[in-house]
Amino acid sequence: MRKRIVTIGGGTGQPELLRGLREYDVDLTAIVTTIDNGGSSGRLREKYGILPPGDIRRCLAALSARPELVSEWEHRFSDGPNAGHTVGNLVLLEAFQKYGDVHEALQHIQERYQIRGNVLPVTLEQTNLIARLEDGSIVRGETNIDIPKHDPSLRIESVWLDPAATTTPQVRQAIADADMVVLSMGDLFTSLIPNLLVAGVTQAIAQSKARVVYICNRSTKPGETDHFTPQDFYATVERYLAPAKLDEMIVDDIANDNNPALVSGPKAAAVIMKLCNS
Repeated sequence: MRKRIVTIGGGTGQPELLRGLREYDVDLTAIVTTIDNGGSSGRLREKYGILPPGDIRRCLAALSARPELVSEWEHRFSDGPNAGHTVGNLVLLEAFQKYGDVHEALQHIQERYQIRGNVLPVTLEQTNLIARLEDGSIVRGETNIDIPKHDPSLRIESVWLDPAATTTPQVRQAIADADMVVLSMGDLFTSLIPNLLVAGVTQAIAQSKARVVYICNRSTKPGETDHFTPQDFYATVERYLAPAKLDEMIVDDIANDNNPALVSGPKAAAVIMKLCNS
């Protein structure tokens, strides 16, 4: 029987992982963060009241069997009424408006663009990421945490969602059916952890029989994980993953700050498949 792998994340790290995993004969589901409030995604979210489409778009593109069709999704308009928006974000906007139901819209897109797997938003509810820094100050909004206007040397003490958000039956079922849940590499506090803050996600992982694996970043990020060691990454993920627990953490054996920020997708995928089959 084909292994069922669920990845959880967002940003650019999760699509990189999915590109590696799609080369294997597995059932893939990507659970994607929906708290982006900056750039094209943030503008579409604010104007039309839709889920921010950027992270969803990247995962769909990564899983498409028709790269010649989705390659145009990354084109960003430079002028006119759509200035700053990508083609793919507008494709998702059109689908969300046409079908009214996010999951129905994604199902049609997945069929049209031959997506090898399933892409699920972690929640359908509008919410924002909030961070408390070590000096007690509060930073509101994913984009302000991701690209800090505050002193980036201040450590993040805690993060939460405002308002609180709940996950979907589709997400809970995907986790319940999984053989392995993979917490993707990527920005720790703005791509991965927001998924774990959505009510029902960590509880579903704890109740699942799936093996839980975290792919640790190869390097740190200013304003989020300055001076983090692998032990710091592990402890932070465990803190927000509770009541679930990690079974393994993948750490690159050449980790240092002079290397690219992420473990490569193909390399991580190969390790995941080895664990899956062990």
